[in-house]
Amino acid sequence: MIFSNGDTYTGDFFNDEISGFGTMKEVESCETYTGEWDSNKKHGKGVIVKENGDTYTGNFSNGNRQGLCKLRKGDKEQGLKTAYYRYNKAAPIPKNQMPAANLDLAVSYSLNKFKLSPQMFSDDEGEIPDKAP
Repeated sequence: MIFSNGDTYTGDFFNDEISGFGTMKEVESCETYTGEWDSNKKHGKGVIVKENGDTYTGNFSNGNRQGLCKLRKGDKEQGLKTAYYRYNKAAPIPKNQMPAANLDLAVSYSLNKFKLSPQMFSDDEGEIPDKAP
């Protein structure tokens, strides 16, 4: 689907709303979001990739970045860090939310091209968790 502002969306719909899993390329912000949607909002697990290669991999709630995430500056492995967002703003990581081994969300890079599938968010049994880690 192509919007009047040039943004494009490829993915699932439900009752004429963006819901399920899909990818939105936003022209103005030069960002691409791939992940879960609910009622036209980023909601669930997802990844934002900026034009310069910076990424946010984590959770969203009603369109906002929310909870633990992985941030990467460009394509450099040493630029990877864990952070915490509350209502779309960076915040200190609460003690009960300290990073765990299962936070490592799968992201693959190949010659600056980002690849993501719903299976990358599944748990050990192949199920997509209902709740954020």
